[in-house]
Amino acid sequence: MELMRKQEQELLDIVKRIDSRALPILAELREEEPEEYMGVMYDLWESMEECREISGEDPKAGELCREILKSEVRIMTTVALFHRAELREDKDRLKKELREQLTRAFELRMKEGAMELEYLSGELEELKQNLAKRKELAKEIVERRLKEELGEDDLLEW
Repeated sequence: MELMRKQEQELLDIVKRIDSRALPILAELREEEPEEYMGVMYDLWESMEECREISGEDPKAGELCREILKSEVRIMTTVALFHRAELREDKDRLKKELREQLTRAFELRMKEGAMELEYLSGELEELKQNLAKRKELAKEIVERRLKEELGEDDLLEW
């Protein structure tokens, strides 16, 4: 899918707010490797849309998704700047910055994992309760299905 110019500009505006150092890197990539540029932009758009969708279901998880996305943009930018740096002191500074960003990204991913675990624990508890209820009602469930299969009227049906 090609991004429309409006979507591309929206992404560039967002990237600028996250880390303005990314803009010249993206501009150069657009000139030198247009397909790779579009791939990066498309991936960013998909991630942004995923965060919007998550926000609609769970604002807290949506905010975490946006923080992870910002973190990934910063990491991508710092890596690109590191590879372009010529002076040892610049490389050392960027390496330190990247280490801090990766630490932050790891912390965010751990937080995401904890949130997912909490959600799944709730789902598991609900499943356990449903199975326990169905076990209690096993005879009624089987009788209802038997009547259904045999085409008999179910007096309990709405």
